[in-house]
Amino acid sequence: MVILAASICTRGGKIILSRQFRDIPKARIEKLLATFPQLANTGIQHATIETDYIRYVYQPLEELYMILITNIHSNILQDINTLHLFTETVINICHSCDEREILHNAFELLNAFDEITSYGYRENLSFAQIKSFLEMDSHEEKIQEIIAKNKELEAGEERKRRAKQFELQRKESSKKGFNNFQSLSNNQYQSVSQSFHNMNLFHNIQDIEKKQVNKSVTLKGKGMQLNKKPKQIDHYETTKHNKNSEEHLFLDVSMKQDSIKENIFEDIQVKIFEKIHIVKTKDSGFESIEVKGDLHLRILKSNVAFFRIFLCDNEEKKIQYKTHPNIDKSLFLLNKIISHHNSAKPFPVNSSLSVLKWKIIKKNENIIFPLSVNLWTYEDNEHIEINIKYELTSNEHEFQNVLISVPIQSCSTVLETTNGIIINHEKKSLEWFISEINSFNRCDNRKITLESNNTESFFPVSINFNMKTLLFNIDVRQKFFIIINKIR
Repeated sequence: MVILAASICTRGGKIILSRQFRDIPKARIEKLLATFPQLANTGIQHATIETDYIRYVYQPLEELYMILITNIHSNILQDINTLHLFTETVINICHSCDEREILHNAFELLNAFDEITSYGYRENLSFAQIKSFLEMDSHEEKIQEIIAKNKELEAGEERKRRAKQFELQRKESSKKGFNNFQSLSNNQYQSVSQSFHNMNLFHNIQDIEKKQVNKSVTLKGKGMQLNKKPKQIDHYETTKHNKNSEEHLFLDVSMKQDSIKENIFEDIQVKIFEKIHIVKTKDSGFESIEVKGDLHLRILKSNVAFFRIFLCDNEEKKIQYKTHPNIDKSLFLLNKIISHHNSAKPFPVNSSLSVLKWKIIKKNENIIFPLSVNLWTYEDNEHIEINIKYELTSNEHEFQNVLISVPIQSCSTVLETTNGIIINHEKKSLEWFISEINSFNRCDNRKITLESNNTESFFPVSINFNMKTLLFNIDVRQKFFIIINKIR
């Protein structure tokens, strides 16, 4: 089936909107649509008209016609189904099928026509998919907007709390006064000034002694030679000074070495990602859990390209590891060490390397997950009350950007919701967004009342989340460098 053009025209043959999917001159399309009213039968809601070369597939739209021009060998049933999709799209985009409304929404209609047909061939799409493509809806963008709103609210509450705290502190300080503080500050000033005076006096005495010793050393002559003892004193002072300078030099070197070591380890970036997919039954049991992990390395400088990384031991026996071809696989499986298979070759610099992947699949087992989400329904006449509850079962994990979505396709109206529940009319779902779940808000619930008589329509419930920590203990334990001696 090849669609040559999709057009909307008046009953007199005036073209309002037309989209050609093949190379057809404009004059040819105008001539075909101008002769169409003479061939059309107004007594039929939708029909086909065949000529020697083309076929018209059309349907009335109030005072207009929706027309598809196809080749003579196309499938009539497919043509009619495609016509229905075009008509449904026009009706949903335009509130009323008149000339003014169609011209107003011409750009969206042309985009929709291009989604339905590609180079004259129909795409296997429904109207819901076409609508989502036109809206360009982004789930992640909505989550970011919700996060931004929640952060603004939290920042406002934090400002109010701090303002109250500062006001209370100001009132308490005004009641107590500043007498004790002033006396204490005066005493501290006297003690500090006295200590500085003593220090200056001590340094002056040392300077005087050093000058005297230096003078005694430079004296020349004979006699009693009173300058022997000063020479010993000078030797003691110089050795003491040299010892202090050596200690100072040693401390400086050690501090520089530590800082260099820290900077070197900062030049090796390790990123670990985990993707968790869980299928849970309605009776709070787990059907399966699948975890996929990925470890990325990035070396920022060439002087740290020779290294090895120890990973923490993991007691999970069902982990399936997959190492990069350049990684020593046997060394990793035995000792959990990530190293280049050729120790004389460095890792590439300034490129993200996926050196390790792992996968864990568990089915029909006693699976323990740190977050539990349950949904209860209570039916009362024509109303259904939904109770959504989450609970954090482990203090070792924290969750962020948690979005719980409950489908409501068969529900007519939402009668009552508690704070935090958002109705997504486009996706026909109830959404509860929690910015963070930790030990401070480890348990909470929400209630919704709806008009419905089918409790099965609220399943399946989807949950999206981010975790601060890894589900399985796969983490970096230690980094160390390989020293390579080159023999010439």
